[in-house]
Amino acid sequence: MLVLNAEGGTEMTVSEKKYGFTEETKEWKGHILHQIVAIKSFGNIKAGTVGGWIEREQNLSQEGNCWVGDNAKVWGNASVRDDAIVADFAKVYDYAEISDKALVYADAKVYGQAKVYDTALVHGQSAIYDLAEVRGKAEVYGDLVKVFGNAKIYGHAKVYHYSKVYGMAQVYGEAEVFNRAAVYGWARVYELAKIYGDAKIYGRAEIYGEARVFENAMVFDDAFVFDTAKVHKYARVFYDARVFHDEDVAKTIFGR
Repeated sequence: MLVLNAEGGTEMTVSEKKYGFTEETKEWKGHILHQIVAIKSFGNIKAGTVGGWIEREQNLSQEGNCWVGDNAKVWGNASVRDDAIVADFAKVYDYAEISDKALVYADAKVYGQAKVYDTALVHGQSAIYDLAEVRGKAEVYGDLVKVFGNAKIYGHAKVYHYSKVYGMAQVYGEAEVFNRAAVYGWARVYELAKIYGDAKIYGRAEIYGEARVFENAMVFDDAFVFDTAKVHKYARVFYDARVFHDEDVAKTIFGR
């Protein structure tokens, strides 16, 4: 049964809600957060389970199996819905959205207007913000990883360990970006490509196939690296250069 709330809208009765609030509150960055408790069992949550902290009911849907657990915090206009879980010491705020079966945990932060959805995983000390999206079965994790701007991580892609993906960049397929690598601008990394070891991909460059770019190498402008090619040892590949087949590049190459 639905009843009218103070604003004239409708809301669930207590018996229909899956969680309520304990009497515990805490002030956090200028917001008053309330600790939640499960009223009934749902998903893997048992009735009576004390959860994390939210500012208002709009932060965590009463429908589905979504939950904010442990010491996780959700505030502002952020929302957690469907079967998504925010746990450990994770923080979700501003207008961020966590939905579907996504999981955000450890010390991860999602804020701005960022979205994490499908079955994506975000954990470690990762930060997803601005208009960035992590979706599909993608995973972002490890120390000081940042995905921001309008960047998108999806498919089975992984971004981890001190790496950054930002601007309009996209990482997808089964690609991996790790160990202090950076992908930005309009660059794309996809299929089985790997970017690591302080490498930088930017401009409108594309790395795909089973290509590897590592050891401080840079690929930028409209350059493509693909097949099983390798670019490394401070090499620079730019303009409209193409590196492919099984080429092993450890020097500067440019097109035009």
